[in-house]
Amino acid sequence: MTDRLALLLHQEADTLDVPAPDTNGILGDGRRLRRRRRAAEGLAVAAVVALVVGLTVALPRLGGQPGSDLPTASAAELEGWAVASGSTVQLGTGQTVQVDGAVKSIYYTSAGVLVRTGAEATTDAPDSTYTLVDGEGQTTDFALELGDRVPGTDPSRPYLAYAEKTDDAGRWTIVVRDVRTGEVAQTVPVTGSFTWGGWVAPPVSLSGTHVYVGMDDATLDVDLRRSTVTPSSLPGGFMPTVRGGREVTFDDAANTQSVVDAQTGSVLLHRSQAKRLLSLSPDGTHAIATSSRTCDDDNRCVFDNPTAVVYDLATSGHHEFTVGEGSFGWTPDGDLLRVDRDSVDVCDATTLVCHSTPVEVHGRSLRLGGTNYEA
Repeated sequence: MTDRLALLLHQEADTLDVPAPDTNGILGDGRRLRRRRRAAEGLAVAAVVALVVGLTVALPRLGGQPGSDLPTASAAELEGWAVASGSTVQLGTGQTVQVDGAVKSIYYTSAGVLVRTGAEATTDAPDSTYTLVDGEGQTTDFALELGDRVPGTDPSRPYLAYAEKTDDAGRWTIVVRDVRTGEVAQTVPVTGSFTWGGWVAPPVSLSGTHVYVGMDDATLDVDLRRSTVTPSSLPGGFMPTVRGGREVTFDDAANTQSVVDAQTGSVLLHRSQAKRLLSLSPDGTHAIATSSRTCDDDNRCVFDNPTAVVYDLATSGHHEFTVGEGSFGWTPDGDLLRVDRDSVDVCDATTLVCHSTPVEVHGRSLRLGGTNYEA
């Protein structure tokens, strides 16, 4: 094993910290349970993941009007990758950007990559501010401090969605904020109990023109075009991570996992959880089943099984994909990324034909676009 690979694996291992039990009891236990389930994505995503690197056409503002259209970016605007370590964000365009504070997480948007920072890299630390980095490496800061909260973005939309408390218990406001300006574009009120998690507000996921909100009894579906709120097909007490209108759900009793349509509940893929974990591409077109990782005392980690299975959700076809000793992730439009030593391979998820690009990553606390770091 090279020193370079050992460094990458050591950095990734640093991101998989497990919080100590707190005084919130059941709330903390429930939150950690959801985090362990979402660790499937942390295991499946590695040293880099693709992100949106810029927006080259003007998009209309929402103007805060209910029922307004949410514009979609073209495929040509969804290119590139990015990785952050410490306060450094490296873009696939070759740009290297310094931001204030340690990077906690990277979110895809059609206007660029939204970088969440704070005094330390853990997302459950109370301080979190946001910076937009476009494809040219230009940064835009706006005054937004969400604290310990799970927001959502979509690679084809220039928005950040999250839930806010109101003065009335059981009532919340879903906020859609334009990441280009920092201004609120739309708000939608929702009601329901939220006690299962330890965040300051229910976790949300933005997928197209829908925001999914994880309440106690149901995951709500907020239709932004119509400003309507209905229960979705997803369970309650669940942290939504909907991608392309699809979600991975778990049946612990049957030891199975499924990819489902978030609105209709129809099953697109169903398989056993036995020794493999499913995660979705950012556009929801493909899923990958990977083994867990085993780490030694020096935090050198390898997949228990170096071969993953890639599923095309449109055709139900699947192919084996060699992960090897490296790591992997996704591009926004469903291509695979594989990191091996000091290169990034971009691989067509259907043909598995790959193209290699050299890359250098320095420092610790690696953070990847498209990966869930919510604790």
